[in-house]
Amino acid sequence: MPLALVVAVSAAAQSVQTVYVSPEGNDLNSGSATSPKQTPFGALGAARSIRSASPGTQVILQFQPGTYYMTSSLQLVGSDSGTSGAPLIFRGTSKDVFFDGSRPVSGWQKVSGSDYNRLSPGARDNVFVAPLTQMFGTGNFAVSTPIETGVMSRRGFQYTTVDAWSTLIFNGKAMNLARYPNTGWMTVPSYHDGSASSIEVTDPTPYGWQNNGDIWAHGYYAWDWADSYEHVTNFDPSTGKMNFEQPSKYGISANHRFVIVNALEAVDAPGEFYVDRSRGLVFFFPPMLGATDAQKIDSLNAGTSLTTTGTALVDLLNVSDVTFENITFQGGRDSAADVRYAARVSFNGCTFRNFGQDALRIYGGTDHSVISSDFYDLDEGGILLYGGDRTGLAPSGHLIDNCYFHNYSRVVGAFRPAVDIWGVGNTVKNCRIEDAPQSAIVLHGNNNLIEYNDIQRVCLETNDSGAIYVGRNPTFQGNQVINNKFTDINSSLSGNYSNFTVGVYVDDMANGMTIAMNVFKNVQVAVVIGGGRDNTIDNNYFFDCPVSVHFDARGKSWMSGFLTAWNVSGMLAEVPYQGSVWANAYPNFPKYLNDDPASPKRDTLTHSVCVGNTNWLLLLDGLKTSSNLKTNPPIYADYNSVTLTDPGFTDMANEDYTFNKRSSLRRLKIKTIYTDNVGLYTDGYRYTLP
Repeated sequence: MPLALVVAVSAAAQSVQTVYVSPEGNDLNSGSATSPKQTPFGALGAARSIRSASPGTQVILQFQPGTYYMTSSLQLVGSDSGTSGAPLIFRGTSKDVFFDGSRPVSGWQKVSGSDYNRLSPGARDNVFVAPLTQMFGTGNFAVSTPIETGVMSRRGFQYTTVDAWSTLIFNGKAMNLARYPNTGWMTVPSYHDGSASSIEVTDPTPYGWQNNGDIWAHGYYAWDWADSYEHVTNFDPSTGKMNFEQPSKYGISANHRFVIVNALEAVDAPGEFYVDRSRGLVFFFPPMLGATDAQKIDSLNAGTSLTTTGTALVDLLNVSDVTFENITFQGGRDSAADVRYAARVSFNGCTFRNFGQDALRIYGGTDHSVISSDFYDLDEGGILLYGGDRTGLAPSGHLIDNCYFHNYSRVVGAFRPAVDIWGVGNTVKNCRIEDAPQSAIVLHGNNNLIEYNDIQRVCLETNDSGAIYVGRNPTFQGNQVINNKFTDINSSLSGNYSNFTVGVYVDDMANGMTIAMNVFKNVQVAVVIGGGRDNTIDNNYFFDCPVSVHFDARGKSWMSGFLTAWNVSGMLAEVPYQGSVWANAYPNFPKYLNDDPASPKRDTLTHSVCVGNTNWLLLLDGLKTSSNLKTNPPIYADYNSVTLTDPGFTDMANEDYTFNKRSSLRRLKIKTIYTDNVGLYTDGYRYTLP
């Protein structure tokens, strides 16, 4: 090897330095393999010292297995940045490296005395209680000023969660806030008096409860896509009413649903907990039926914690080139990480679980990535993702790839999706998203790409909702939903909109969506175009969907006042929609206001296959389709195959959608959809598939 090359390689090797970290270490140690640091804070301090003494050195912070408790944010600033070729790396040596925002709970004993008598007879001998003073000391438990346990607060659709309440964790899994009833919902009676701040409760059980001022009701009070938590001031046996501190945002309608939460008397099922902030006690019904009391207490003392840290565990501001690998973030009342105005921050092979708010929040910046990571047991959403410039349609380059989202939106059911996108040029690909009350992905913006995702069993507890949703702003355009698979998108509800759970929902005059090469199986309504224009639906397969495609002209019917009601002129003023950049991207949009904006135009439905339902197309508000483009129809539909049985796939049951020799699909110019590249894949961070 030439001497110059030897010197270069040696210099490169010398430019990387590893700081070792272990829960058994000490932040006064050197950070060597035999003298490790103890905390992420100490490790970051060591990185700063190394970089100060030797600028340009790449630093790897290597964490040994164990729990690293985070009682405040680890804050990174611009001077902590790496470079594109040598990022600052936080690396877990295994999946058992935990950045933890909770605190252990101990001192458990069986409930007794007056608390025992308040519980239902079937629960009394199964509920345990622990003091929180051993965690925090005294003085933090008045309802008005609980510090570490958060406040029970108004939260839900269109409410920003400012201070999430604590969740009890048992053996690594989030438990359930005590509720009544345990399953299903109570219903606003048909004779409801129209009040927005009180409900006639026909079940007398809650009227006997003690109320320390911290009982709440969670409900979908007027719409099955909008939930909220409302503070219960009192139960009034004389009127049979439960009264709220404030009116519900959309009022309260007859036959809508609600539950009552956060009362000691409601702790009556395995997995339920209640924090009495006025007394500094946590009550819990452990899911350990059949175990002895001694066994339960041992397990509780060893395996319970309460989410307490009320800030992001990691806060990155104006940094670039920082990578987290194989770190499990868990147990905070806020988020795992806030990434603000940064560049090239990556989370690879990480786990995000047991957080009170969106687990990961990315505000602006460019080229961030989340790769092969898991998100689950989340009280709200998975990733809140801002990026890109809508003025110039400049893409962010943010990428969410090969991530697994499930059991999210546990506490707030509406509009807390797995990925909530705001901006331009963001990509979500090869993810698996399942088991949630409402949406998988919500779009706000332009030119975002959703591809190769496997979406199953979402929108389970809401109606008039979409697995992928965009709407209520005509400037949101250019988004693409391509090569995804949607399976079993069906609400468990009955009643209003019970047949309106949607795969891809282009709602309320949204425009310019491309929906192509997707497979929909057992989806109540596979695609909805709600009054918009310039939407392309091409080469999709629909199997056993009661409605495959829905079009309406709502701007001409029940939503005829949308231009004024929504201040559409204000929406248009936010972007240069008549400028050259927007005109080149969306040629029909500069004349929007002068082109009968209430009418659907230039929507296309082509090359699609519908199997199992010949009534596949629903047209409302007098809309019609045409196969002749020269007639300038609002909906051009052609080259589609609609049949009750297999139209000629090689092996439809096993998702081999190549065409056999007798297939009629070729002459319709329909393309084969391959599903083997949809969803999660194995890589250097994900060794097996769930």
